[in-house]
Amino acid sequence: MAKYCDEIVQEICGYIRDGFSFEQSFKKAGIGEETFYGWKREKTEFAEAIKAAKKEFLRNQYKDAVQSLYKRATGYDVEEPEITYGDKDGKPYIKQKKVRTKHIPADPQALKFLLTNLYPDEWQDRQKNELTGSLSNRVQIEYVDSGINLAHSEDEIAE
Repeated sequence: MAKYCDEIVQEICGYIRDGFSFEQSFKKAGIGEETFYGWKREKTEFAEAIKAAKKEFLRNQYKDAVQSLYKRATGYDVEEPEITYGDKDGKPYIKQKKVRTKHIPADPQALKFLLTNLYPDEWQDRQKNELTGSLSNRVQIEYVDSGINLAHSEDEIAE
């Protein structure tokens, strides 16, 4: 069993913050599964540290996802290298190297998603139908005897 110390805790938490699973983290830190889960059970400060590291990872993932969605919804520029090769004595060489800026246009679907979630009252993806009025109208059915005898069988019809 590895000796519990702050350096190992920080190392494991660093791996978790970087997105590694618990299993990957304790293996990279050089401790076994039983040791890891034993510390998690027995040492509250360790359990709290790895829980905080996981929360930080998720918070960063959320922030990155929101930033990516915003970029996708509004459009952005990206730099792409443009390399021209030449041939000298049968050997390729770089003749010219330029960096070109390419504009990625806004994605209407991403923009629609962003607006419907940020401003649901102004940007709804569905119609809103409302019924108004009262439901106090009553229908009354009365049976009126007209004096006509109705047939109850085919025999009575034939008569």
